Amino acid sequence: MLNMPPLKIKTLGRKVTSSKAIEIRKLTFPKFNSNIYSATLVAYLFDKGCRYDIIFGANFLDKLGFIINYNDDVLQ
Repeated sequence: MLNMPPLKIKTLGRKVTSSKAIEIRKLTFPKFNSNIYSATLVAYLFDKGCRYDIIFGANFLDKLGFIINYNDDVLQ
C-alpha cells in the first residue's frame, strides 16, 4: 500500500474519494493484445461509492496505444 494523500476523482457517473493506493507493475490487456502492458501504474482504491471494478483514464489508455472512438463507443 502506498502512502498517498486523499484524492477526489470525478467520473461521468459521480464523484469519489480515495485515500489508498497501490502500485501495479506490468498490467496486461490480453483481450485486446497480449503484447500491450503498462510498465508501472498507481491505482487508487475505493471502499464504496464506485460501481466499477476498475476505471482507466483516457490519457492512460492513449499512452498504451488504444484508440477511443467516442462516436461509436468503441475502444480499439
